Amino acid sequence: MTNEQIRQLALANGFKLKEQPNGEMDLNPYVYQFAKALIGEQMEVIHERNEKLSSCKLLAEYVLKQTEGAELKNQNELFSLVTDIEYEVHQLLVEEF
Repeated sequence: MTNEQIRQLALANGFKLKEQPNGEMDLNPYVYQFAKALIGEQMEVIHERNEKLSSCKLLAEYVLKQTEGAELKNQNELFSLVTDIEYEVHQLLVEEF
């Protein structure tokens, strides 16, 4: 995100421009620093969630491959695996809320 994008978003949400030491009207530098730190933190959260979702996807693909073209011999085991996948996805969705 560029400083201009941060500026526009900040102004749209009530931040005010202040006169800077060079005489220009702009947001204080700490506003940009804060926005970039917040973006960085959220990118880490997104990366972690993507890794977890990838694991869930691999597990789901494994379950499908194991049961593909075969009769279900152990429905309890399959149910358990599917329940585990649902639980992991649910945890990812509610983790931050």
